Amino acid sequence: SGHTQSDWFSSSLDSGVIPPGSSQDILVDFNALDIESGLYSAEMLIISNDPDQPEINIPIDLLVFTDISITEIPDTSIYEDTSLVMAIATDHEGYDYTLTASSDSSAVEVIIENDSLHLIPQQNWNGVTQISVVLILEDSFLDTTEFTLTVLSVNDVPNAYDDIYY
Repeated sequence: SGHTQSDWFSSSLDSGVIPPGSSQDILVDFNALDIESGLYSAEMLIISNDPDQPEINIPIDLLVFTDISITEIPDTSIYEDTSLVMAIATDHEGYDYTLTASSDSSAVEVIIENDSLHLIPQQNWNGVTQISVVLILEDSFLDTTEFTLTVLSVNDVPNAYDDIYY
C-alpha cells in the first residue's frame, strides 16, 4: 500500500499487491501550478507485510522557481589593449548555480570567476563581438543574456626600430 498526501505530487498507485521476487513501477507526478517559489518536501510511505521492513519512507523534494533570470547587460565598449571586469547579478541566494560565458570571436578571452565576468581582448585587436552569459540554476534551469562588446581602436605610438641616422 502506498500513501501520499500532497497538493503538489501524486502517485500512480494508492494500493496493490506485488508477488515475491517481483517489482512494480510507481509513477510520481509533480504539479507546481499555483504554488510559491521554494523547496517542498514530503515522504511517500510504502507499507508492506515484510517483517524486516514493514514501512519504507521515500523522501520527495520539489524545487519551484517562479522566475529564473540573469540581469540584462547593456552593450558596452572599451579601448584596445584594455580589459573589462563586470559583476554579474543573480537573485538566487541559497541555491546552487553556475555561470558560463562565451564570445563569438576568438580574439576576446572570456572568463567567469566567482560572479565576475572578465573580458580580455587580444593585444592590438579591435572590433565587435557578441558576448553570451548563461545562468544555470540547480543543474536544470537556465537563462541567457547577450550583449555586444565593441573594442575601439587606439592610435598607437609609433615604434622606431632599426633607425638609420645620417
